[in-house]
Amino acid sequence: MTADQSNRITLAENLVNEAEARMVRAENELLAAQVGCDAAHQRLQCAREAAQAFIEGAVA
Repeated sequence: MTADQSNRITLAENLVNEAEARMVRAENELLAAQVGCDAAHQRLQCAREAAQAFIEGAVA
């Protein structure tokens, strides 16, 4: 194997490693977004329940 071929292989390996690292970061960001979405959904549900209770109390 020539030095040029070896350098190309090393470069390709580095590119693959960088792509894998980016994929892991993207997966982590997705998980964080899902957690944030779940928390926002829970807050929305609590707000709906509080609004419903307020309406029911005002009508009664």
